[in-house]
Order: sequence, then C-alpha cells, then structure tokens
Amino acid sequence: MQLTREATAPEVLSEQSIAHYREHGYVHVPQLLAQEEVAGFLAEAKRHFALEESRTLGPNEGVRSHELDEGNVVEWVNHAGLDNEVLRGLSCHPRIARVAETLAGGALRLFKSDLYRKKSASTLTPIHHDEVFFPFTARAALTAWVALVDVPADRGCLSFIPGSHRLVEPPPADMDPMEALGEAEDPFGRWPELAYRPSVTVPVRAGDVTFHHGRIAHWAGSNRTDATRYSLITIYMDAGATFNATSIHNLLNPDDPDLGGYRQGAPLDGERFPLVAGPA
Repeated sequence: MQLTREATAPEVLSEQSIAHYREHGYVHVPQLLAQEEVAGFLAEAKRHFALEESRTLGPNEGVRSHELDEGNVVEWVNHAGLDNEVLRGLSCHPRIARVAETLAGGALRLFKSDLYRKKSASTLTPIHHDEVFFPFTARAALTAWVALVDVPADRGCLSFIPGSHRLVEPPPADMDPMEALGEAEDPFGRWPELAYRPSVTVPVRAGDVTFHHGRIAHWAGSNRTDATRYSLITIYMDAGATFNATSIHNLLNPDDPDLGGYRQGAPLDGERFPLVAGPA
C-alpha cells in the first residue's frame, strides 16, 4: 500500500495539542490518515482477522478474546504487525510516527501493534492503565489508537481521566501477577481520588488517531451499534528501552516470555523493534 506524502509534526500537530498532551495525558488528532489509506488498512484488517481465525491459538497467533461475566469485551490479534507488512506499515506510518515522537520528546521504537475489533453488543472495556503491561523500562512510552471506522460514543470510543498520568504508577515488577493485574484494572482502588475527577469521552472518525500516555487511566465504552469497531493499537517506547519482564507480562504471555530471545535488561532493538521515524 502506498502511503501519503510524509509530513513533519508541525504540519499535523499544533503547539496547543502538544501542550494538551503534556498536561492531560492524551490528545486527539483528527484525520491524520487519508481516507483512501483508511479504506485499504480496514480491508487488510478484516482480511487479517479472517486469516487468524483459521489458525490454532499459538505464539502470537490466532484471535484472542477478553470475556467478562457481562459478555465479550473485545477480540484482538496480538503483535499483528510481526508477519503482516501492511499493518506494520500502519504502525510505522510517517505521520503517526512523527506525532508520537513529538509528543514523547525523542526518538521512538515500535514495541508492538495489536489489531482490535469490538463487535456489536460487546460490553465495556474496564478502566485500566497501559504501562503495567509493558515488559520494558523506558524514559517514555505511549499508545496510538488508530480508528479504522467511525467510532461514535455508542460504538466503544475511548474515555480518559485527564491528568491521571501524573498520579498513576505501575506496581512493582515482582508483585504477585494476579494482585498486580487487579491493581492495573482497578485504579480507583489504589487511587480513590480518581473517582472524583472528571472524565472525557473522545468520539473519533475513521482516520483519526488518539495518542495517550502509558499511565493515563482510560477505558472504552460498549458497542451498542450494529457495526463492528475496528482499530489498530500501537505501543511506542523510547529508543533506549530495555527488556524488563514483569510478573504480569509473564502471566499473560506464556508463549513469548522473552520477546523472541531477549535477556533481562537487554536493549530492545533489531528488526522486531525498529526506529519508527528517523532523522527529520
């Protein structure tokens, strides 16, 4: 797929947007992708889901599902860009990468990109923060949430607690994994004051991207529409990030505990974790 002309961050990101991210922990960038690009990426996302549904669940293969008593939350393909060049191209899209590096304040590497779909009648994605799931130590980490379809409030768009990234901290790396997972998915329990802060819901159009800090408390609404929500979620880490296998990572990734052979404390670099932008 041919990408649109590369743009530098000032063309797509204002100083006000940068300041908003630093203060609130998230920013919404409308129409970062051209519509013809979005159509191609959406078609590839659907094709990739169909391919993965035919596979037996194995190391970074198959369609995974998050289920709660209330019903299905979301389905996803883990590390979707590892063997799909089109989706990897979206993860490293020059416009998205430039914005991410501007917000992070330095060079970034791709950690992973997961392909998500939230079908009709899927339930609420519980409140959580992302950094607790990251098996690396980094100066900066953030997530780009790329909308491949329109996502109004009733189709499961994201909501954030602005400024919570300055309060939330991940649990110790060696904490009991179930206890750590409970803390990650119940920030109100550890930081009860968050329950009294206002939240912001961010509906998006296809081609919009939201960027959020690894520590911001956020969630996604239920899908009450007849259409499936498709999105690609990409995690970026600073160029000097090192491998740090936390207890939660080991619990949730028994098929890939060392990310393909990395030692604890080793730099996460090489082909799997490429620099996403390079010199301006």
